[in-house]
Amino acid sequence: MDIMLGLGDQIRDEVKHSKLFSRRVEELGGDPNVIHYKPTDEDLFLLERTADWDEPIEIITALNCAGEPALAEAFKAIMEKDIVDPRTKDVIHKAKIDEGNHINLGKKMLARFATDDATQERVWEIVDAKFEAAYEFHGKQMDSMSRPDEFSQAAGD
Repeated sequence: MDIMLGLGDQIRDEVKHSKLFSRRVEELGGDPNVIHYKPTDEDLFLLERTADWDEPIEIITALNCAGEPALAEAFKAIMEKDIVDPRTKDVIHKAKIDEGNHINLGKKMLARFATDDATQERVWEIVDAKFEAAYEFHGKQMDSMSRPDEFSQAAGD
């Protein structure tokens, strides 16, 4: 039940983020409706590395344990490089504060459900593939959410 509630909270957060960014795009004179934009090849490449999985544990891994840390890293880089205006920084900050909860939910799900060696190995293959894709897209190396030996210890708790 705790995981289902956590997923519900994450869905609510993602809707909130979508609204925050859509409003900001509109304030800046852009079209706030994301379906009107044509994704780039890079966008599609990252989407494949996020959504093209068959098993729930693979999807959890790609989204919560690789996608959310990559997004948090991108938000951090934008804020540190001071490349956006203060209002946009505020919007990013409002979205960024939820990312830690999403990452922790992924860790909790993996600790509970990825308990055998084969599943844990698959988890790290997905994390590596996702981060490699993010590196190709952003040109920046990112560290994984934790190392496999740390995850193995958490799974045994």
